[in-house]
Amino acid sequence: MIIYGYLLIRPGWTGFADKTFWDYLDLLIVPVALALGLYWLSWSQSKREREAEEAQQQRERQAQAAQRERELEIENQRAQDEAVRLYLDQISHLLTNRDQPLWRARPGDHSSALARARTFTLLPGLDSGRKGSIVRFLYESGLIAKDTSSFLLNETDLTQVRLRKANLSEANLSGANLVRADLARANLAGARLEGANLDGANLGEANLGGANLGEANLHRASLHETYLQDLRGGS
Repeated sequence: MIIYGYLLIRPGWTGFADKTFWDYLDLLIVPVALALGLYWLSWSQSKREREAEEAQQQRERQAQAAQRERELEIENQRAQDEAVRLYLDQISHLLTNRDQPLWRARPGDHSSALARARTFTLLPGLDSGRKGSIVRFLYESGLIAKDTSSFLLNETDLTQVRLRKANLSEANLSGANLVRADLARANLAGARLEGANLDGANLGEANLGGANLGEANLHRASLHETYLQDLRGGS
């Protein structure tokens, strides 16, 4: 026995009432596990809240982008409508000009060149349906008749124009860019299409009887049940 002041220490005594290290380790496991569990729950909750907030922000950004896209589309539609309205006013004015009405003009005349320039400028900014409306207007006004065209549509942008079931009999569309145009079931009998680019155009069930297709590009064009009798100029 060793005496230190008034404290008697027996050899082999640990001062912990004979409890081992593992006994005390067991006592520490529960509070440590609880602390870790609480930390994990808090972290998980924070993570879920962050993810929920980020998802909400993402939905809001997508909604804002969709709204902006709709607004831009509406603005674009209005701009196209205004451009068409202005064009129709201009062409109508030329048609009723007392000195040189457009319907009497021929390619190369002043009014003809002006009408062609305005048409050439307008068409690229229009969608398929509005392009079709312009072509119908020009045809019904007698401006693109086969033998008496006031001006030519050669090289004008009529890509993807929608002219399904349109009556364009004997229209002058020579040299026009009609790539992927929808001309299904259209009446193009006797029309001038020489040099026209009809690559990928839909001509299904269209009437091309007597049409002039000399040097026209019909690559990938759909000709399902297309009437092709009495063609002129070859294909």
